[in-house]
Amino acid sequence: MSESLSYEELVDHIVSNKPIPNMIQVPDITLNESERTKSEMKARLKPWEVANTVADTAMVEETAHRQPTIEFCGELKTLALSQSVESLSKYYAREAELDTAFEK
Repeated sequence: MSESLSYEELVDHIVSNKPIPNMIQVPDITLNESERTKSEMKARLKPWEVANTVADTAMVEETAHRQPTIEFCGELKTLALSQSVESLSKYYAREAELDTAFEK
């Protein structure tokens, strides 16, 4: 037999249940459950779990080193939010300037 089969020859081999040349026969093995070992590794964290763990660790370390100031945290969040809004408005203003410059 030739090493490569045409489509018709391949179909003939399959239909008549003949062995196909250069085909590896893989035995159908069912593993015994009693031979299975218990996994000793911990499952990897998903990316969002890693981020939460890092944030939680940083928050725990931060709160352990400073006194709780609830009002200060609120002011800090407001300041950070206002700075981010300000930087976004600057970005959009620059983008609008570029758009008008390109239109000319």
